[in-house]
Amino acid sequence: MIRKAVKWARWSTFCVEIIGLAASAYLVLISFKVLYPGDVPCPRSKLFHCTSVLRGEWSKIGPVPISVLGLLYFLIQAFLSAAAERDRLWIHRAKVLLGTGALVFVAALRAIEFVWLKGICPWCWAVALITLLELVLCYPLASPPLPRASWGRRIAYTLGAFVGCAVIAVVIGFMIYEREQQQARKELRTEKTSRPAVQPSPSSTPTKTVAQTPTPPLPSPSPTKPRNEPPRNEGEVEDGVPLTNDVKLLVRHGWTVAAATESVNRLIREDAPVLLLVFDPWCEECQAFIRGGLENDEIRKLPVKLVAIEQTSLTGKLSGEVQNVPTLMLIDRRENILFKHVGRMGTRELIDAIEKHLQP
Repeated sequence: MIRKAVKWARWSTFCVEIIGLAASAYLVLISFKVLYPGDVPCPRSKLFHCTSVLRGEWSKIGPVPISVLGLLYFLIQAFLSAAAERDRLWIHRAKVLLGTGALVFVAALRAIEFVWLKGICPWCWAVALITLLELVLCYPLASPPLPRASWGRRIAYTLGAFVGCAVIAVVIGFMIYEREQQQARKELRTEKTSRPAVQPSPSSTPTKTVAQTPTPPLPSPSPTKPRNEPPRNEGEVEDGVPLTNDVKLLVRHGWTVAAATESVNRLIREDAPVLLLVFDPWCEECQAFIRGGLENDEIRKLPVKLVAIEQTSLTGKLSGEVQNVPTLMLIDRRENILFKHVGRMGTRELIDAIEKHLQP
């Protein structure tokens, strides 16, 4: 009777591990861009960040993609299940230990999604649930020393352990993240006060100067700057924007990184023309563009306001103009799009395009 129960658990576990192996192999193909060289097919919103999770900076441990570790895990577990025909105790213990380690690991990955990436990957959660189901099925293999339990208790114990590990990981991760953000903002403030101001180039459109003519004071000062004064690109980041390496690089080169669409609309009204960059901080193409074509102080000298915003933070009319990232748009005060480009471009190419579209 006992041997029949153990054998049933073994083959059920083996089937679940084969499913996990297939799901992990699918994620490996996505990670290496064998499947979907562009964006990973999943909803892009503030909740779902499949491409960022599977291909971003957090998708690897050293040079090894996390999806490969998942593939190796299910491969080893499936092998142990197939080799457990003789009911060797060390195999059962090895499976439980590997499964417990996997539970802690997937809980830590959820903390990375919640704290640093600010989004989840449904495929990754599917693999995590498969891992939890495998642990539920492996529970009888560890009894004793674990007490015997019904199906309901096995599920409750497994989910409780997962939630507990995830909560601990999120709390620790949040503390680390907040410390990193505070340090990064302090560094940016120090750099801003120490670096010399970059004067914008005069607008390509000739304007009259009135500096030598006395002007009577206005009854009430205008909240916006004169339209013939070119915008100043000092570089700043609004509260609520995660300070990734690429965001810090943008700020250092004069970009204002906005936290919401309302800020973008305000800057268009006050400082147009605006060169708007819509990006994903974990997008490889965006990172290459920011660290390549935009890592240049020549752009900040143009008579345009440099503004950047994450794609998930952009809503409304401008959001409808963005089909992929990175996207650049040159917008005038009336919110007309004078120039639009999707993907990377060189610094000289970008400067020439802006100057061309600013000509009267």
